[in-house]
Amino acid sequence: MKYIGIDPGASGGLACIDSEGSIIEHIDMPKLGKEIDLYSLRDFILDHKDGFFLVEKCQYTPAVRGKGAYTFGMAVMAINAACAVLDVKHEFVRPQKWKKEFELINKDKYASIQKAIQLFPEHRKFLNFKTKDGRSESLLLAEYARRKY
Repeated sequence: MKYIGIDPGASGGLACIDSEGSIIEHIDMPKLGKEIDLYSLRDFILDHKDGFFLVEKCQYTPAVRGKGAYTFGMAVMAINAACAVLDVKHEFVRPQKWKKEFELINKDKYASIQKAIQLFPEHRKFLNFKTKDGRSESLLLAEYARRKY
C-alpha cells in the first residue's frame, strides 16, 4: 500500500511512502511561475492513484489574505478536483489532528522539519530548508496516514 501526504499551497509538498515507511517519491508543490502546475499535479496523482491520499484541511486565517489566500484556495480546490475527477480515494485531516501524533501542537514550522528529519534521516539535505516546510509536512502527513489508515 502507498500513502500520499499533501500539504496544499504554493510552498506545499507531495510525498508518497510505502507501507514500511520508505519514501517512494517526494516533491515540492509543482508550479509554473507562481501558479500551481495543474498538469504536473495531475501526473503525480495518476502515478500514485492506487494509494491512499491524505490532504491537510486548512482553514482561513486572517494572516493570509489577498493573492496568497486566493492561491492557497486554488491549490486546495485543484487537489480536491483532481482526486475526484480521477476517482482517487482521499480524505482531509485537520492540522491539529495529525500534528498531535508527532507532538507538534503549538510548535513552529521548524519543529515539523526537525521531526521529519528525525523520522527520515536519509533525506536530511532535502528537508533541511526552513522555507520549504511543505516538504516536511507532506512527509509527516504521509506517515500519519500510514500509521492511522
